[in-house]
Amino acid sequence: MLSLPEMRKEIINLLPKDAFSPKFQYILIPIFLFIAILSFSYLTLKSHHGYLSLLYSIVLGLLYISYAFYTHHLLHGVVTRSKLLQKIVGQLGYLIILFPVDLWRMWHNVAHHLYANSDTNEDPDANLLLSDKDMASSTWINRIYLSFIPGSKKLVSYFYLFYSLSMGALFAKRLVIKSSKIRESYSKKYIYFQLQSLAMMCFWIILGYWMGIKNAFFVIIIPMLIANFGTMSHIATNHLLMPLTNTNHPLLNSMSVKVYKIFDIMHFNFSHHVEHHIFPTLHWKYYPLIRQYLKKNFSTYYICPNYLEALWHLYTTPRQYKDNNTLYNVVTSEAVTIESIHNKILKNS
Repeated sequence: MLSLPEMRKEIINLLPKDAFSPKFQYILIPIFLFIAILSFSYLTLKSHHGYLSLLYSIVLGLLYISYAFYTHHLLHGVVTRSKLLQKIVGQLGYLIILFPVDLWRMWHNVAHHLYANSDTNEDPDANLLLSDKDMASSTWINRIYLSFIPGSKKLVSYFYLFYSLSMGALFAKRLVIKSSKIRESYSKKYIYFQLQSLAMMCFWIILGYWMGIKNAFFVIIIPMLIANFGTMSHIATNHLLMPLTNTNHPLLNSMSVKVYKIFDIMHFNFSHHVEHHIFPTLHWKYYPLIRQYLKKNFSTYYICPNYLEALWHLYTTPRQYKDNNTLYNVVTSEAVTIESIHNKILKNS
């Protein structure tokens, strides 16, 4: 397998010369999304039929997912290099998930992309590599924590993806503090980030109070749950079924998924996650070209299951690491090798 710099060099030869320049014309997308969100919010408020309210609410959730994925690309500088414009447009996109864009830049753009699935525990997104002491422990705290996360097979774990991204913003300190790259800068802005998330929460609470409980349920709560699930289900399957590594190479630490074309359009090709990690600032329209290159040249390394298959593996395997290549549940002692999961995926590909 080629090193990441060698791979990037080959892929660059396949791309247009202006591929890495910001595509400012795409700044119109959030305008249309914002209008659509306001329109369906209004339709939901005026609806007198429960089934129509639910339908509009689901559409709202899907629109928020689109806006969140667009914001992810925006904050990488794909559309504009203006930090101010990114912050204004992006914060509207992350409003529903209560995530400050400055925290996202620090957490995702810096710590995660530099240390994706690092076995040094530098990646805030990665689950911890367990020590011998951890594996010998089966305390009530471990049991409660593990029961909530996918892979525990407990009923509560199936709701995890519906709220975990928003909770991650509110309780980011536990995750971010382990990354030495951003620990100091995060600690200085900790109160600022917390106030931002709380301000967003207060905004939705006040708006919900003004609307009334019934309208708030359809206009705010259901779309918020859907937005969390749509974004977090992709984030979780992108990395949590991959090994921990000491080399930051997307083919070794990241996974893409296959979805219907309509979802790739709606989600701005977010399913192409290995491709994104190879070139984080590249416009999403070029990701399918990179996918073709990877499938042709690195088919045994390029892991790309169907989205639903990836979710199935996420919920049927443990979430902590016994070693770099073995998933482990400290409570049940269940162990599953990453290789066995990948063999099943490649067999079905």
